[in-house]
Amino acid sequence: MPKDFKIYNYNYNQDDIYSINTKSLKIKRITDTPLISEAYPVAGPDGTEILFVSDANGITNIYKKRIVLFNNDTVKAVTDITPIPITNSLDGISQISISKDGQKLTFSSLAQASYNIYLMNNPFIPKTKLKKLRPTVYIKSLEERKTKEIKKISKTEKTDSTKTIKIDFFTGQYSDTTNIVSDSLDVSYDNFVFGPKSDKVKERIKQSKNKFKPADNLDENGNYKVRRYKITFSPDLVYANAGYNTLYGLTGTTILSFSDVLGNHRLIGQTSLQIDLKNSNYGLSYFYLANRINYGVQLFHTARFVFLARGRTTDLVRFRNFGAVFSASYPINKFYRIDAGLSFLGVSKENLDNPSVPISKSTFIVPTISLVKDNVLWGITAPIDGSRYRFSLFGNPGISDKRLSFYSLTSDYRTYFKLGESYFYSFALRFAGGYSGGANPQRFFLGGVENWINRKFATQSVPIKTTSDFVFLTAGVPLRGYKYAAHIGTKYTLVNMELRFPLIRYLLTGGLPLFFSNMQGVLFIDAGATWNKTSSLKLFTKDKNGNLMTKDLLIGTGIGARVFFLNFLLKYDVGWAYNINGFSSPIHYISLGADF
Repeated sequence: MPKDFKIYNYNYNQDDIYSINTKSLKIKRITDTPLISEAYPVAGPDGTEILFVSDANGITNIYKKRIVLFNNDTVKAVTDITPIPITNSLDGISQISISKDGQKLTFSSLAQASYNIYLMNNPFIPKTKLKKLRPTVYIKSLEERKTKEIKKISKTEKTDSTKTIKIDFFTGQYSDTTNIVSDSLDVSYDNFVFGPKSDKVKERIKQSKNKFKPADNLDENGNYKVRRYKITFSPDLVYANAGYNTLYGLTGTTILSFSDVLGNHRLIGQTSLQIDLKNSNYGLSYFYLANRINYGVQLFHTARFVFLARGRTTDLVRFRNFGAVFSASYPINKFYRIDAGLSFLGVSKENLDNPSVPISKSTFIVPTISLVKDNVLWGITAPIDGSRYRFSLFGNPGISDKRLSFYSLTSDYRTYFKLGESYFYSFALRFAGGYSGGANPQRFFLGGVENWINRKFATQSVPIKTTSDFVFLTAGVPLRGYKYAAHIGTKYTLVNMELRFPLIRYLLTGGLPLFFSNMQGVLFIDAGATWNKTSSLKLFTKDKNGNLMTKDLLIGTGIGARVFFLNFLLKYDVGWAYNINGFSSPIHYISLGADF
């Protein structure tokens, strides 16, 4: 760059594409197109072609250009090779990015007044047969103006400078009496003044200009004033949803989320009002997010109703849980963090069908610490690549009642393998387990799936007995081929393996106007065991004929499908229990939610 170079003397309103040799630092020009801008160049896998975005026709589209000269080329420079349009979009295309093998290209474009990201397969194959895109009205006017200027210059050059030219001068008023009227007459009004602006117009212009000039923002020295930041909350989300709970059936919640401008403070309110406050669910959370460690406090009240078997009768029981949770989250890096919390819980159990049964109440103080990792890449209905895990240690020291003390160590490790370049094929592997001890250890049960709609219990009813179960009873799911609570214990282990693949890409029914797309299929194997005393754990045994069979080990296998239906992710599985000797009768599972 020359020393006397001045940027203000350079016309940088138009961009071209260049290449640079990283070893020799030699720069080579690839495009030389006045009035046209090229941007976002990406190279093909063999390095002979590039894709870029150009506004050659007035709208930014994707073009392909060869950047290597061959022996049979008639042009002498790469800049003379004519680009070929790949797309013919009415909305501008920008920010293109290509895969390493050159088979996929992503770009951004407007759709319904917002930017969206699109994927194009085989981007080096033109999606239009046009060799040149039709110019817009603006580009056409520029080309016509340029043509006129060239003709004008050419005409001037042909004029004989020795010929005497008569020049007429007019003074005073002059009227054109030729009365020639033509549509081709070009009249420019750029420098015309049609009269002085009125006082109202001047005042309106002055007021509009003052809107962009903040008042009282400088001190006496001309420096910007430092003002104290005021926390002002504005709504981020007002949302109502419906769901299905594994143990308590249909649920509905309204969520209201507020935050300040900087995002340092967040307020979240949750409510599900029924009859009165005693029978409703509600909560309020506050999070302080200004620093690396995120702090939070939550106050809540929940009420759950469930039918429990009591002898030969079944009574409606109401469980209430109210308390406060203090939490802190420390991010180690982008994918790892440490979570800690302290919960104060008050739980009550009340028999609504038989008031003579005394109300049972318990209090828990539960400290928790967890190590979390999550770097998964999501597919259509579940993660398809990466890994995630959570290891937690928590318990109740029994300050209020030693008989309720316990400690638990739980783990959940999941890893995913993307098969090929497609987002539809993957293999998922999960290991989960829990160990609990103390005077009142936490209980775990195996069998069933999460959010099982057509649920069935091996215990004939919900396996909740005490206030501790209401708060801490944990389901080890999915374990398909079995009903809920097939085995219950204070220790458990679970392994899940799933092969996920596309079952139906597109399906349009004939009789009913139903359209299904991206229906995913799964092949699965689930295995797990739960027990109370490790010494009594026995995975295998023999039947009366001496044949080997499973005892505490539960194994299930089967097939399933997933599809988005009415904005719900609907899942269907059919599973068979396997005990080495053979398979059981199938159990059908209809559930909601994403896979593990």
